[in-house]
Amino acid sequence: MKKAASFKNLPLKSRRLVTIGPDAAVWKEPEDADSPEWMKGAIVRLQPPADASDQLVSAMEKILYGAGAAVVRIDQRAQEDVEPVADAPTEPEVNLREAATRAAASEPQGVRDVVEEALSRAKL
Repeated sequence: MKKAASFKNLPLKSRRLVTIGPDAAVWKEPEDADSPEWMKGAIVRLQPPADASDQLVSAMEKILYGAGAAVVRIDQRAQEDVEPVADAPTEPEVNLREAATRAAASEPQGVRDVVEEALSRAKL
C-alpha cells in the first residue's frame, strides 16, 4: 500500500494581484494616489475608463511603478455605452415583373409609369 503524501504549511512568497478598475477614484486624482506598502512587488492590472487620455494612463503607470509595482498591465479602455441607431425605414421590395404584368393588363402607359417609379425608388 502506498503512503499518502504529506505536506507541511510552508510560507509561500507570492505577488499581490491588484486591479484598478475604470470607476476607481484614483482616475480622477492620480497625483493623490498613495503608495501603500502592499503595492511593493505587486502585479497591477489597469482598466482605464473610456474617457481616459493616453497621458493619464501613462501617468498612472509611472505612479504605480514609482510606488513599487513589479508589473503594470494596461487593459483596453472600457467602451462607452452607445445606443444603437434605429435602422432606416426601408421601402418594400418591388417585383418589377409582377408590377409590369399588372400594369400591362390595364394599359401600356401604366407599365412605363410603374417601371419608372420602381427605378427611381431604387435610385438607378
